[in-house]
Amino acid sequence: MALFRQKIKISFSKTRLNEIVNELRLYNADLSRLSSQIRRLGANPPQHTSSTISGAAISHLQITQQASKRLYDVLASRWSCDERIEHIASMDLRVDESCRQAHSKVRFNLGVSCNQIAVQSAPFWLSVESAPTDRLAELPGNEHGEALQATLEKLGATGKSVKFALPPSSKSIRAATSIPPSMQGPQLDLCTVEQLCKYVRRLGGHSTNDPCIGFLEKTKTFKHFVYTDSITEGTRKKPQSLKQILEIVADKKRDTDWIEKLQLARLLSLAVLRFHSTPWLSDAWGSSDVYFFGVAGSTQTGRLLESPCLNAKFSHNPTNLQISRIQTGSSPASLASNQELFSLGVVLIELGYDAPFETVSQLDGLSVGTNAQVRDFLAARRLGESVHKKLNMTYGRLVEKCLNCNFGVATKLGDAELQSAVLIHVVNQLDVCLEQYKKFNSLAPDLRGGSGIQEQVFK
Repeated sequence: MALFRQKIKISFSKTRLNEIVNELRLYNADLSRLSSQIRRLGANPPQHTSSTISGAAISHLQITQQASKRLYDVLASRWSCDERIEHIASMDLRVDESCRQAHSKVRFNLGVSCNQIAVQSAPFWLSVESAPTDRLAELPGNEHGEALQATLEKLGATGKSVKFALPPSSKSIRAATSIPPSMQGPQLDLCTVEQLCKYVRRLGGHSTNDPCIGFLEKTKTFKHFVYTDSITEGTRKKPQSLKQILEIVADKKRDTDWIEKLQLARLLSLAVLRFHSTPWLSDAWGSSDVYFFGVAGSTQTGRLLESPCLNAKFSHNPTNLQISRIQTGSSPASLASNQELFSLGVVLIELGYDAPFETVSQLDGLSVGTNAQVRDFLAARRLGESVHKKLNMTYGRLVEKCLNCNFGVATKLGDAELQSAVLIHVVNQLDVCLEQYKKFNSLAPDLRGGSGIQEQVFK
């Protein structure tokens, strides 16, 4: 009887095996076609047709970085409503280049919240258009343009491209419109207003003929025009950090859509160029410093890029800000050639593994007795060498370049050569990855990753 049962079991196993083999044969044609498409994608990388990287693009990044720094300075010195209230500003990483003021170069979107002890208010959202002085506005086209173009050619930028739109020159747009002669509009110096926070919030709740309520100007380098018509108070949900979102996704063991992760990686790469050496972005930043504000009632529930922001506290004492930046010295990024780019590489690793760095670094196998700072630094280097297995070699190479800052030029982000190299070898290569994955998804839409991050941002 036992022998009979064993023969039946073996017969059943063979039958089931044959069924599985026959089922797999049904997909032979699909797998063969998909394999050939993947080989063609690897052999023929997509060619960009957008405008080439130029010295003007680098100069505009530099203007954006300088404007964001000056904007923080003037807001921190003037934004007040009560001495017992702490103000936190959330800078949207999506920087607009289409401005309503004729001579503005860049438009920032940011929200300011008033926090009392154990009570955090919803941020009030507004937009600020920063206009440089004539001397700074003419900088891209004159003394730096030719030198930057030569640098780009030396780095091999010929034929490379990046989707980085530039606004028209200040001369061509300056005559388009004129500042309205209204004391409630662009000509009002908001630095003369007491308790500016209360004043702006009060005006934000009323419709006016001109949405520009005035300007802020602490120095003669930039004039910042303030608008309150973009996003009103209370329309965005409580923020979540990227680290919190990745922790939830890791617990669910669900991969996220690579298209959205690559788009976020590109935006973060540009954010490093736009906000480095400013209070908006610390040297050793991380996924815990990137926040998402889901818009309440939004119909686009599948967008990761809805509102990624960087937070900064308004400090009237410059010493406090300096102390907060020095305290990041114990981070593993402090061992790197460039802290900001090393931190970017770590975040790109987290996106690749769909988990916080602390989670994936535990699998690295370094001795527990090793100094934590050194252990995390070495773990990041090792993970950077293997993250290509999660996507492709292009992604792996750009992550390693960020971690090691091995672009073959200077290692300080204030240098135009390094900024150019990051645009070419990081931002531009992320565009290549995006096009590859878009084509892959069009060929095999059922094989795309899940939507764990989107679900957490908008749940």
